Amino acid sequence: MSRLTELQIAYLANDNRIGIRDLRADSVQSGSPINTASVTVTMVLSGTASTVGGVSWPIALTLVTSGTGTGEDARGSRWEGVLPDALSLTAGEHYQAEVTANAGDGFLGFWKIRVLAKHRES
Repeated sequence: MSRLTELQIAYLANDNRIGIRDLRADSVQSGSPINTASVTVTMVLSGTASTVGGVSWPIALTLVTSGTGTGEDARGSRWEGVLPDALSLTAGEHYQAEVTANAGDGFLGFWKIRVLAKHRES
């Protein structure tokens, strides 16, 4: 149940979208899509277990695109959430977004996404 994830830059004082796409019941392309699950994210300072301040963790991700089909024609589901602008981030620091997906029946996924906090520039 591992798939590609999004979010590598978190812009300070901005809402930042985080997501997981192509969520399936196994790690091969033909796995059944997962459309019912508890998918959450918690952000910590890299190298520590200290959660980032400014919000209550975990934050729920919601299903935005249902997966369809089976076998080679299957398309996994897409889940997204928002890391709010209230996060207490420091420019130049590295953080870890820890995403957990639990679809029951032994289908559990966990991802660590490395995130760099930056100021938005034009």
